[in-house]
Amino acid sequence: MGISLFLDIDRYTLEDAEVELSYHLRLADGTYEAVPMGIFEVSEANRTVHVLELKAYDRMLRFDRAFNGFETIGTAYGMMALCSTACGVELAQTQAEIEALPNGSELLSIYPENDIETYRDVLYFTAQVLGGFFCINREGSWSFGSMGRPL
Repeated sequence: MGISLFLDIDRYTLEDAEVELSYHLRLADGTYEAVPMGIFEVSEANRTVHVLELKAYDRMLRFDRAFNGFETIGTAYGMMALCSTACGVELAQTQAEIEALPNGSELLSIYPENDIETYRDVLYFTAQVLGGFFCINREGSWSFGSMGRPL
């Protein structure tokens, strides 16, 4: 997310801030519905004379932490829970939902002699086995999706 604001706010107060965006849709009966756009974490706040410019990213950036590389064996949900706990991002699906997927109950292994460097790499490996992808949803948690399957 990139946004420019005409505000007189000290940019240093926005360190580690979260921005929750939504838009309001006017319905036929005249009422408004709030539609969430997502939750973003501020990574840059730059000030010019009159404008505060914010750059923020969703929580997927948290998975770019170094993975310790020890031997890991578990199901897809186990790998996902490991990443979720280590990186502080809530998982949107339950264990039963993940185990119902193709290969969802198979044992996966990560050995020290591999090219996995970050928790994002672990997620990539897990998503490949499940035949889909991971993304951050509008509520700020992360979920699994595949072509033809809703998140």
